[in-house]
Amino acid sequence: MPIPFACERCGKCYRVEDSAAGKRGTCKQCGHAFTIPTPLEPVEIPSTSDVIRPVAKCGGLHA
Repeated sequence: MPIPFACERCGKCYRVEDSAAGKRGTCKQCGHAFTIPTPLEPVEIPSTSDVIRPVAKCGGLHA
């Protein structure tokens, strides 16, 4: 899966192969030297049944 990242200086967007992770590169737009980041771990999004949501207290106000 390609690694998407942007130049830290000018913001130019790049997509490189996983094998390039950790290697040095130079931005073609501004010449800034950077290290290509490692791919991000996939994030697991919980299903709605696993999410606890606060609810209003039923039955009016209690003193």
